[in-house]
Parts: sequence; C-alpha cells; structure tokens
Amino acid sequence: MISTSGGSSGGGGSTTLSQVTDVTATAAEVNRLHGVKRYVALLSQSGTDAPTAAVLENSVGAIVWTRTDGGIYTATLSGAFPANKTTPCSGVVNLGNNFAYFGSRTDNNTWTLMTGAMGDFPQDDVLTGQLITIIVYP
Repeated sequence: MISTSGGSSGGGGSTTLSQVTDVTATAAEVNRLHGVKRYVALLSQSGTDAPTAAVLENSVGAIVWTRTDGGIYTATLSGAFPANKTTPCSGVVNLGNNFAYFGSRTDNNTWTLMTGAMGDFPQDDVLTGQLITIIVYP
C-alpha cells in the first residue's frame, strides 16, 4: 500500500489534506481497466478427445474446446476473436521429438490450434499441460 499525505498550504488561510490511497492492482485488474481480455490455460489432449483446459485466467468468456481433426482443435466463443486484435501463440512441447503447437484466430468466433511433429503435422497426443495464451485487445 502506498500512503500519501499533504500538509498545509500557505496564503490567506491554511488547508490540510490527508489521503491514503491503495494502489495495489493485479495485472488482470489493469488489463480489465484497459479493456484487454486474456485466456490463459494449460491444455492437454490425448487420442481423439477434445483438449482439456486447466484455466488459469479467463476474462474472454466461456471458450469451448473441440477436436476438429487429428492435431487440429478449435476454441469457440461467439464474437470473442476480432480481426487484428487477437494474438496468436506458439511453442515447443519436446525438443527431442520436435513437437510443437501453433494457434491463431480463424474468424470472429473461432481460434484454431494445431499440434504435431516435424514431418508429421498435424498430429494428436502432443499437448501435455502446455501453456496457451490468447490475448484480445480492445
């Protein structure tokens, strides 16, 4: 907590001002003030199942994950992913096997994630708690 206090001011009379302001804010609160929305989750997927998400932060809304095809998954929420305001994300899952993932906006309602290995892309059974972050700017 930050405290500020003022004293008296000179001149024709005196004025005393005492104020205590709490300026503690989380990143999520600051983003909310600026209209930035974030979806942060640890995604896992196996077999032909849709990904499961351990959601860490979500100000975007109730995203639904589905498996579209082998190694291709969609995050769906009506109007949640506007053009030129939604970030992509990518990462490496296992350097030894060259597994990777890449996600980006498909349209206003869909954000698509692809997973696989070099020479075998897309492919299921790659995600094991990988951090996925989708940021939507106002």
